[in-house]
Amino acid sequence: MSEDDYDVGYGKPPKSGQFKKGKSGNPRGRPKKEVRPPWEVFKDEMDRMVKIKEADGSVSEISMWNAILRQLIQKAAKGDSSAIRLITQLQEKQAPVEMKHHLPQIILYSEDMSVEDED
Repeated sequence: MSEDDYDVGYGKPPKSGQFKKGKSGNPRGRPKKEVRPPWEVFKDEMDRMVKIKEADGSVSEISMWNAILRQLIQKAAKGDSSAIRLITQLQEKQAPVEMKHHLPQIILYSEDMSVEDED
């Protein structure tokens, strides 16, 4: 069978439609996937607005940051020692210098400490 007798059919495209030797059928290649730094993804998620139900039954929309801080403060108010510790660390490290004197100092006491009456 010579090149002129080439049968065109299923799985046999015409010679004019075949890729040329040494030339890619996809010259630009597959598009690169957009890679965002993890910190950008984290920031976008934390800035996302979420709906929360208030104590009075109304619905408010706040950022994820605020929702997490509210939950942390509520846990600390209920006596969760790890939440209290985290709030104390945030107070020490993150509060602006001019605000430090406005914030109450949180002091952690060991549960096994007892207070004795002084007579």
